[in-house]
Amino acid sequence: MEKRLEKDKDYLSNDRIKEMYEKIPAYMHSSFMQVHEELLKQKYDVQLSGTTCVAVLFDRNTIFCGNAGDSRAVLYAYNK
Repeated sequence: MEKRLEKDKDYLSNDRIKEMYEKIPAYMHSSFMQVHEELLKQKYDVQLSGTTCVAVLFDRNTIFCGNAGDSRAVLYAYNK
């Protein structure tokens, strides 16, 4: 996914950051689907295998989080 973001000129321009933020969920989804497609091409049987993945993107003051399977992300902040 980061390669896609690096190539997207909207991401590099603060002027259009809102538009870019609208694209990030689709980028995350397509990345998960690409991994799924690649797993199906493997020579070993993956039909009964489980999947779990968490993807988190921190950008400026925004957090994007996606998950597949039983994994969840937990954000912990500690202030003294």
